[in-house]
Amino acid sequence: QLCFWALIIFFFYQALTHQKIRDWLLVGLFSAAAILSKYFVVVLFLTMALLALTNREARKSFAKPGVYLALLFFGFLILPHLIWLFHHHFMTVHYMFARTKTYTTWKAHFWNPWHFGVSYLLGFAAPFVVFLVLLFGRKKGVHISERHQLTRFQWQFLCWMALGPFILVLLLSLITGMSLHLGWGQPLASFWGVLLLSLTQPVITWRRFYRFIAFSALIFVVLVVCYTISMETAGSTSSANYPGKII
Repeated sequence: QLCFWALIIFFFYQALTHQKIRDWLLVGLFSAAAILSKYFVVVLFLTMALLALTNREARKSFAKPGVYLALLFFGFLILPHLIWLFHHHFMTVHYMFARTKTYTTWKAHFWNPWHFGVSYLLGFAAPFVVFLVLLFGRKKGVHISERHQLTRFQWQFLCWMALGPFILVLLLSLITGMSLHLGWGQPLASFWGVLLLSLTQPVITWRRFYRFIAFSALIFVVLVVCYTISMETAGSTSSANYPGKII
């Protein structure tokens, strides 16, 4: 689902800034593909709607036909799935809620969002360490990056898309006490790196770039090894060891 989040956000920005019908239709297309892959993308849809309603520049879209065509196209694409859901008693929706747990104790309203949020911040630690490689080291040499001054709308859009879904999920857990599966929220941090790059805009030389690639490869190998070991010791209770072939 990560690719669909990136495509939706990219073409949503293009649609808001250029108001081309093609871009709006692509937003509808990739939104339909995303929700057919996982319903969790609804938190991104809510973020997009809040931005469109609260931002003055984005609200201009409601005076153009593009956004309405995107909604119609999106509805047309997911209509077969909606019909299937109706005839199968919304089984996938029931499954989704069955995987979550809602607690009635007041502690759950604070512990569940805290656990979810901290887990993702810690999970972002490795990419953040890799990112720091771009910030340190000599700046001498050929610069392969340029600094860009983002407009106010670009900053607002980037902050909404990078942080909005994450904050909405934390608020949902805070209000309902719902415990969410960590695996569901993988796309939430997908634009944090873009936000970091936009905030710092590091001076990138070829030397820094090659060091960044080498360090990224090292971290990737370490993570793969750690994950493999964890799966070997997880036992049969892990969903990664689901006995599909035996069944």
